[in-house]
Amino acid sequence: MPGMKLPLLATLLMTIGASVAFAQSERPNVVVMMVDNTGWGELGVHGGGVLRGAPTPRLDELAAEGMQF
Repeated sequence: MPGMKLPLLATLLMTIGASVAFAQSERPNVVVMMVDNTGWGELGVHGGGVLRGAPTPRLDELAAEGMQF
């Protein structure tokens, strides 16, 4: 059993180090918007906005900075 202490200690330290590194990684921010009475083409990012009579500059900015689904 004395020969098992070093590999066990090394494994334990690697596991702790990996978990700390994983915990410090940045997680993405997710924004989910639910709206009523808004069609796909009414937002500026999808071709609407000012052309449809309702400018959406803040939503256009969010869409430009992020990922769309």
